[in-house]
Amino acid sequence: MSKYLYADANQKPVGPVSLEALDHLCKESLISERTLIIEEGGSSWVAYGDLLKKRRNEERASAVVDQVEKVGKVVRSLPWVDFFVGFVLIIIQVLTLPWVLIKGAAALVVEWGAKRELPTSQSEVPVLTFLTVVLRPLWVLLAVFFGVIICISSLFMDRTYYWFWGSVSRTPVDRIAEFIVGIGGVYFGVILISFCFDLASLFIGMANSLKEMSRKSSAKD
Repeated sequence: MSKYLYADANQKPVGPVSLEALDHLCKESLISERTLIIEEGGSSWVAYGDLLKKRRNEERASAVVDQVEKVGKVVRSLPWVDFFVGFVLIIIQVLTLPWVLIKGAAALVVEWGAKRELPTSQSEVPVLTFLTVVLRPLWVLLAVFFGVIICISSLFMDRTYYWFWGSVSRTPVDRIAEFIVGIGGVYFGVILISFCFDLASLFIGMANSLKEMSRKSSAKD
């Protein structure tokens, strides 16, 4: 371990002492950051404060290196095959989510048709149930139907009218770009519609449960 000499008030060398001893002397105000020190066997004097800054920088660098090594160990320990499979499943879910929602909406319509009744007939809050449960598949299917029609029709339109630009001619690249953007709009539109209706349906379910509990409680009384 390195030892250091330090200059006292009369600029006479004192020591050698350890770094810990220098730190203790500084805490006791016997030396300051401006006190000159020199490593035993060294050739140049430096301020104690400069040594402190160097040590702090080395400690920070060491902490960063340790953190990087820890992250590296975690990364190396990951089961990469499982991670890749999970990532692919997420991508597949992202790409197929609208289709799942559309399929679910169509299945609900078919189910209600088979039963010859809507969920409103068994709800304690039929109006809200109609607005949130019954209209959900309708909005999803209509959004997809008209969205796809608009996207496909955009491929065959030579010109587009903008209220602030007027009529603008469209190149094939413009048509394809607008088609892709339109499909993206349908994608996020279906997700947003389903999210809003799911949220509303949750509250409707809670309201139905509360009313059912209240009705049973009144019947017991």
